Amino acid sequence: MTARFHVPIPPGPFRVAEGLRAGLTPDRLRGDELHRPHHGVRTATPVEDDVGFCRAFVPRLRRDQALTGPSAAHVYGLPLPARLHGLDTVHVAVADPATPPRARTVRGTRIRPDLWRVVRVSGMPLTSPFTTWITLARWLDVDELTEAADALVTRSTNYPGLVGRRPYVGFEALRRRVAGLRGLTAVALLREAALRARPGVESPLETRLRRRLVAAGFPEPEVGGAVAAADGRTLHGDLVYRDERVILEYEGDVHRERTRFRRDITRGRRLRGGGWHVIRVTIDDLGGPAFAELCRDLAKLVPRGPAE
Repeated sequence: MTARFHVPIPPGPFRVAEGLRAGLTPDRLRGDELHRPHHGVRTATPVEDDVGFCRAFVPRLRRDQALTGPSAAHVYGLPLPARLHGLDTVHVAVADPATPPRARTVRGTRIRPDLWRVVRVSGMPLTSPFTTWITLARWLDVDELTEAADALVTRSTNYPGLVGRRPYVGFEALRRRVAGLRGLTAVALLREAALRARPGVESPLETRLRRRLVAAGFPEPEVGGAVAAADGRTLHGDLVYRDERVILEYEGDVHRERTRFRRDITRGRRLRGGGWHVIRVTIDDLGGPAFAELCRDLAKLVPRGPAE
């Protein structure tokens, strides 16, 4: 074993050329000790998630390139459907008229100069949150885009997965900027999603519940509405039908944490004591027979019109 073999592995993902400059031998770079998430890139540990897959591509990015689309959305923590997780493609953007990259694991795209702004998150260059959301219209339907838009405009510190400052985009700014878009193929889809977006949402499944209730014929509930509890204090319901005094509370797995669980029990008791009918909803209630049952129960309390 030569002294050269003891050259330490560079931290994080690195290009093969960088490894050679650091003193790693070609045999070591080709060996089983290192992992190969992308052509020409090595890592000391395997890539285990979507963000890690994107991070591993950063050494290959040119200075005029940035991650965009689903890749940037993963880094921002925006909600994406399951079909856009665990992919083997990195989405890379350049400002028009530059030439986007082409490779087996790369999908390149051009971004209009008026929409081109690059920010760095966790050391990775990304298209801005607004531009990233626009590019998602190639992969998402209107309800999925609405979930992502709700995440863009939320100020909630409880919203899962988001990194960095909140909101990514102000609610009114989102609508104003979308209304001003011209010349994009999916502009009608983006405008519809912006109209459906609401501030104050605390999870993507809360958005999904709201949209499915509306699609089932119920009036749109108020998001995060302030309500009076039994002791006179002001609380905020997830989804509120104020006239009917009905609150739907979405209970994600985070609510099973001991302190949160106990607080939720007390909160529900105070709301019911204030004359509110509280319906607790979980992910199992968002589809199939369970959702139909939820709708039947809710219809006893809230007038229901024709489904969308």
